[in-house]
Amino acid sequence: MNPVTRPKFQYEKTYHKGYDANIFIISTSHGFILKKVFNDKKPIKDKYQSPKILFQKEVEGIRLLDSLSVTQVMTPKILQLDYENLWYTQKYFKLVPFLKYLVTNSNPLYTNPEIYQYFYQLGVFLAKFHNKYKRLHGDLNRKNILFGDRYIFICDPSSYKHRLEEKYSFDLFRTINNLYSYNIFARLFISNKDRIVSYFLKGYTSVSHTKINSQHFKKDILRYLKFDLNPVKSKNLNSLLKHMVIEALNRHLSKQIELNQLKWIDEI
Repeated sequence: MNPVTRPKFQYEKTYHKGYDANIFIISTSHGFILKKVFNDKKPIKDKYQSPKILFQKEVEGIRLLDSLSVTQVMTPKILQLDYENLWYTQKYFKLVPFLKYLVTNSNPLYTNPEIYQYFYQLGVFLAKFHNKYKRLHGDLNRKNILFGDRYIFICDPSSYKHRLEEKYSFDLFRTINNLYSYNIFARLFISNKDRIVSYFLKGYTSVSHTKINSQHFKKDILRYLKFDLNPVKSKNLNSLLKHMVIEALNRHLSKQIELNQLKWIDEI
C-alpha cells in the first residue's frame, strides 16, 4: 500500500483465534481490514517449521492463489507485510460461511441456480492452480471456502508438507466432503449434493492437465475417510462423542461410495 494513502488504524478486535495465528478486524479511515498475527510463543503443529517459516509459506501460498484470475472466484488480497513481527493485513470481504450459504441456497424448498456455476468455477480455479504450481491448496475445509456477493471465496492454503505431498484428489475430496457436513442439521438440509459435486468436478476436468481415474479417485476417497480425517485430539467426553459421530457419518458415506450410490463418482 502506498505510504501516502496508508490508513490510520482506529481500533481492532479479535475476529478469529487460531492455533498458529490470530486474526483481528481493524477499523481504518478507509474501512475495515483484517490483520493476521502469527503466534511465536506456542509450539507449532509441525516441529520442523518455525512460526517464521510458516508465516513466509502462508504469504507465498496466498500470493499464488491471488495470481490466478477465474470469473466468480475471489482470493485474499494482502495489503501490508511485517516479516519481523510476523503479521500481515488483508482486504476485508463481507462473506457468508459455507454451511450457512448452502443451507440457505440449496435446501428442499429453494435452490439458487447460481450455486452450480460457483462450484464449476471453483473446479476450474483449482485445476488451474494444480496445473500452474504443481502443488495442492491442502486445506479446503469449510472455513476456507466462503461466499460473497455473486462469488465464491477461497483462502488460507496449507503450509504443511504432509498435506502438500498428497495427491490432487485430496483437494477435490476436501471440497466435496464439506457438503456432507458433520453438522447433522446442515447435512440433512443441504440438497442437490450430487448435482453440485458434478458441476465442481466438470469444472475441474475441463481444464486439468492431470487425468484422474474414477476408480483410483474412489479408492483415494475411501482412504481419506478412513484414515486422514478428524483425529481425536482430546480424551474428554465431548471430544469422544464428537469423534464417534464423525466416524459413524464417515462409515455411512464410505458405504454409499462402495455401493456406487453417489452419481458424481463417475464424473471424474
